Amino acid sequence: MTIPSLTPHRAADKAPEPDVERLHGHLQVIGQHLVDLHIHGRQAHNVAFGVCRPEVQLWLGGIAQTAGAASAIVEERVRTLDAPSVRRTTSTSTMAIPPGLPGEESSIAAKVDMISRHIFAVVDTIRAVLDRIGAVDVSTADLLRAITDTLEKQAWLLHSTTTKPKEA
Repeated sequence: MTIPSLTPHRAADKAPEPDVERLHGHLQVIGQHLVDLHIHGRQAHNVAFGVCRPEVQLWLGGIAQTAGAASAIVEERVRTLDAPSVRRTTSTSTMAIPPGLPGEESSIAAKVDMISRHIFAVVDTIRAVLDRIGAVDVSTADLLRAITDTLEKQAWLLHSTTTKPKEA
């Protein structure tokens, strides 16, 4: 019994197909954004202070952990497709995440807002290329949809920790 290959079929002597090369590029960008979110989430977790601090620290830690796990999943997909490693090509000078310094002391509400913007920037990046990725590799697109769903849920829950009800 032969085990099917997870890599798109291509002859050894042919150049990679343009769609596969674009898939590699898209996964590199997504992986980089997830690594950046992981780092920023961890930094925000370490310097959060104020009202609801323990609860928000738990959410920030969970978000950092989710982003780290998601970046590992994307990294594994990149390796499966024989592309260069995400972690080797990641540099902080090319971050596409909204500005804000997670390492600076600021209020819980400011940290929540900043990390929520980071999460939605990552989700927007994934959604912008999801259909193109799905046309080349359906399995990868399904994994990215699951990552998107998880990140969005965490952003909503994190944001709810500092949202105050409107007065009636």
